[in-house]
Amino acid sequence: MKRDADGAVSDPKALVAPHAERGYDHLIEACRSTAAACPEIRSLTHLTLNTVDFCVRAAAATPFEDALPWEDDVEVEGRPARRLVRWVSELDAAMRPLNTGELMRVLAVTRSAGAQCSRLREGQYVVGVSATGAGGDAVD
Repeated sequence: MKRDADGAVSDPKALVAPHAERGYDHLIEACRSTAAACPEIRSLTHLTLNTVDFCVRAAAATPFEDALPWEDDVEVEGRPARRLVRWVSELDAAMRPLNTGELMRVLAVTRSAGAQCSRLREGQYVVGVSATGAGGDAVD
C-alpha cells in the first residue's frame, strides 16, 4: 500500500474496462476491501468469458511492462489473469473425462510470487496475484 504524505495508506486502485462501468460496483468494493486488508496482494482481477472486467491493484504497484500500444491499463494489469484463466479452462476440459467435477480453484506458487484463480460461476473468475513469496498464502 502506498503511504500518503500524511502517513495514511492509500486505497487500492480500481481499473475498470469500459464495458463494465455498471453492475460491478459490489464486486469492485469487495475486491478493494480484500486487497486493502491484505497488502501482500498485488492485484485482484475479475474476468467474464476471459475478458477482463476490472482489476483492483495496490496503489503503489508499478504497471506491468511490455504493454501493447492499443492496450489500456485494465488490459495490461489483467493480462496475467487472462493467461491463468485460459490455462485453468484447458486443464478443466482435460480433467472432465476423468469425472473429477468442475475445477473450482487453482493455486500456483513460486518462492517469490503466487497466483490464485477462483471460478465464481460458469465463465466468471477472480484471479489474485502476489509479487512476494509471502503473498502466495495471501492470494489463497
